[in-house]
Amino acid sequence: MNTHSGNAPDKITIMEVIKSLKSSLTHENKVYYVADNSFYTEDNIKKMGKTFWISRVTATITEAKDLLTANLNLKTLKSDDRYSFYQTFVDYGEVKQKWVLLLSHKMKEKKEKTLKKNFDKEIEKARKSLKKLKGHDLFCEEDA
Repeated sequence: MNTHSGNAPDKITIMEVIKSLKSSLTHENKVYYVADNSFYTEDNIKKMGKTFWISRVTATITEAKDLLTANLNLKTLKSDDRYSFYQTFVDYGEVKQKWVLLLSHKMKEKKEKTLKKNFDKEIEKARKSLKKLKGHDLFCEEDA
């Protein structure tokens, strides 16, 4: 296996690494390749063929966007009630795949808290702006 330039795109170099591993490893059982979402392109998935792999799906794919905005019936994870999940099968890159959407309730709460904080800041900024405008006399439309 070779090292790659930090400037080389991951979606290309990751396939080179997997190809090298496939030819180097001897395996009697199933081998699963785990990769980050830079791996997840239609071309790479087709190249994987019958190989087993696990990756995070990038949220820019239409199917993923649709799933993230859908009203899903999430199930609580039996082993850890801090998480809920939804699973479905998707045909992407001409490869049938199992997608699992995992929701961390703590992360959701944190994001909602941040969203509320940012919203409150914007409201306060608008109030200050309005207060400043109320202090000015406007005599015609151009003054407004």
